[in-house]
Amino acid sequence: MDDAKEMTVGEVIAQLKSHREEPFFVDTTVRVLSVAKNVKEGDKWRLGSVRARDPEESVSLRVNLWGTLSLLVNELTKGDILEITCGQSKNYSSGKRTYPLIICHDRYAAVKIKYKREK
Repeated sequence: MDDAKEMTVGEVIAQLKSHREEPFFVDTTVRVLSVAKNVKEGDKWRLGSVRARDPEESVSLRVNLWGTLSLLVNELTKGDILEITCGQSKNYSSGKRTYPLIICHDRYAAVKIKYKREK
């Protein structure tokens, strides 16, 4: 997507708070805090997720990895850096709570990994 904005995680969260119903595309870098090691699968979909934070700030959010990107959860560990290109930022609501998240689907997003440790 040509309209993806380069933003920090803090800027993404601030924009999601001020424009709750408006998803947007973002290029950002995050550090992995935790990884849901199981890939959830349906008939036509696969989902993996990580909890991540800005490498420079203490704010965090969830990153959902859809399609073939979901398999990255098998490679990731705490401390790895993800460079996200064209991730969709939006709010996820559960009950009365709203959570910020970045969705990376193999149809439109790209994720590059900088491993904390050598493989």
